[in-house]
Order: sequence, then structure tokens, then C-alpha cells
Amino acid sequence: MMSGADREAGAGTKNSSIMHVALAGIALPNDVSIALHRKFGFAEIGTFDEYAVKNGQYLSSLWMQRLQSTPFPGPDRSCQLP
Repeated sequence: MMSGADREAGAGTKNSSIMHVALAGIALPNDVSIALHRKFGFAEIGTFDEYAVKNGQYLSSLWMQRLQSTPFPGPDRSCQLP
């Protein structure tokens, strides 16, 4: 999902080619969210086990990433930020 800051920074426009990787942190358990992210090309990269406490229970989260197909702008490309 795109945050308000991403939209303001030009994500989804011609300037979005500077983004190389998208990251997602998913509180566990959440099989539906994991399946959705996999559907959109995200891969698991790690789990933070029991790193926080909420309502007296330890929380874990799964981290996923999706590498973008657009290459990072090199010296032969102009990279104009808003």
C-alpha cells in the first residue's frame, strides 16, 4: 500500500523508478495477508520472533520484500526528484 508520504513524493509517477525494493512487515499470524503479498510477488526475507508484547502476549512479524523490475537510474539516466 502507498502511504500519503509516498504519494506526495511522486510514487506512481515517472519519478517512482528510483524505488528498487518494496518492504512489508506483517504481524503474525495472518495467512491471508501473507498469501496476498505472495500473489503480488513478495518473498519472505525474515521473521522477528517475539520482539514486542501486546495485551500480555508476545508478538512476531514476518518481513517480505519485492524487488522492482525497474533498474536504479545510472549515470546515463537523469534522476529528477520533486
